[in-house]
Amino acid sequence: MRWPFRTSRTDSRVVGDLTVAMLREFVPKCYACGQDISGHEYAEFASCVVPNKQGPQVHWFFKLFLEERWVDLRQKRSFEGSKDAAVVYAVLCEAGGQMLAIRSPFELWENNSLLQIQQVKLEAASNIRELGDNWKRIPDKDTAPA
Repeated sequence: MRWPFRTSRTDSRVVGDLTVAMLREFVPKCYACGQDISGHEYAEFASCVVPNKQGPQVHWFFKLFLEERWVDLRQKRSFEGSKDAAVVYAVLCEAGGQMLAIRSPFELWENNSLLQIQQVKLEAASNIRELGDNWKRIPDKDTAPA
């Protein structure tokens, strides 16, 4: 499934957890269960330095993402603070979930952008959950920022 290019304009003065706010903006409703993503689990799953948009490592990273080769994609964990990155987040629930590929620019004035989103079925979600670590629960919308 492809989404049009979108950017995040989350205001850090209003939101306590910027990652949760970004995920809420890009995924207002879960593809698997149809509900708000409150109560879902999320984790940063993979990342890739993006020195230029045509680099072979970027091509390979997105090939793994589009082919849903989650085990291979999980091995990709590169980051350099002075370069843009593509970061994949998993957002999962009891019915499955979605994987989001997000452009994370190094420039402070630029916004994150949703590049791709893939729906994840229940069986794949179970495998992704086992591969990932640092799972966090997305709090209810009513929870006040810290």
